[in-house]
Amino acid sequence: MYEISISRYYEAMVLIQQVIHTSQGTEPSRPMTPANRTTSIEMLGRAKDAMNGLHLPVTKLALDELRERLGWFKQEMTYFGCGQLLVNLSETMRRELQSVKVFSLDAMKAAFYDPAEPLFGSDVDHAFPSVAYEIEQAGKCYACDLTTASAFHSIRVMEAGIRAMTRCLGIPDPTSGKERNWSNVSSSIKADMDKRWPQSTGRMTGDAHLFDKLYGAIAGMQNPYRNETMHLSAKYTAPESLHIFELVKGLMQKIASRMDENGQDVAWLSISP
Repeated sequence: MYEISISRYYEAMVLIQQVIHTSQGTEPSRPMTPANRTTSIEMLGRAKDAMNGLHLPVTKLALDELRERLGWFKQEMTYFGCGQLLVNLSETMRRELQSVKVFSLDAMKAAFYDPAEPLFGSDVDHAFPSVAYEIEQAGKCYACDLTTASAFHSIRVMEAGIRAMTRCLGIPDPTSGKERNWSNVSSSIKADMDKRWPQSTGRMTGDAHLFDKLYGAIAGMQNPYRNETMHLSAKYTAPESLHIFELVKGLMQKIASRMDENGQDVAWLSISP
């Protein structure tokens, strides 16, 4: 897949039409003047530059050949002859474009495809560089109406957040497939939390409060989103995938305010058991 600049395509078409107009004289059989041919060569060069984002190899080849012929000043070329070659060039471009499918993004979703700022914010971007691809794909899939794929990528981002939490708590990285199971990892986090901050303490301040909220958010998303997304029956509409995107974004921003993907404290603090 490649990106097409519609504005540049429009510019190329306008330039070709201008060259056709320039080549037309009151006497079609009259030879073109050197000045007229030079102007046509220059305008066709600009048209080719405007086609840089378009996959039109045959059209570009035909355009180069026409510019080359116009540059043979010792060989006569009439206005009519040039006009015919330009019409053929336009027809070549029309035929070649028939093999290209062009899709337009919804203007409201375009920012998800090519964002001016990191989609999950600069804190997540800096603290979790390993999930930059997943976040990017979540945005692009949403923009392209691949909404179930967008939800899938968003959920994958959470894996990095959960791993950061376990590392921050000093829980060893899982080494087997069974240990990587989200339920098992979640249970390990809860067991460590209960040891560090018993529920009887209330967990109302500091890391106790933060990890309690993070754990609750992860547990709340496990069955309706994470587990469901893994099944073939799960399909997400645009509003649903955007909802998951925003949920994961909020969770990752909360985690990134405290730790990076290696579990290191971004504020250079430490967890006290």
